[in-house]
Amino acid sequence: MKSIKLKIFGLHCPGCVTGIKEALLSTQGISKAEIDIINDTATVEYFEHKVTVDKLISIVENIGFEAEPLLN
Repeated sequence: MKSIKLKIFGLHCPGCVTGIKEALLSTQGISKAEIDIINDTATVEYFEHKVTVDKLISIVENIGFEAEPLLN
């Protein structure tokens, strides 16, 4: 299992947080998604043989936000 932190652009309210979290967790291969509205980030734990970083970003973008990976 891998973990990645994504910068999320466009977070404004708890509804945004809920939408992103639900979209990520409904995807096979994602085991955990924590959204930090204060820092505009998402920390996602996923199985790299089931989902890619590009897919994670695509999930977030498909519901109306922009995302990019943060370097650790």
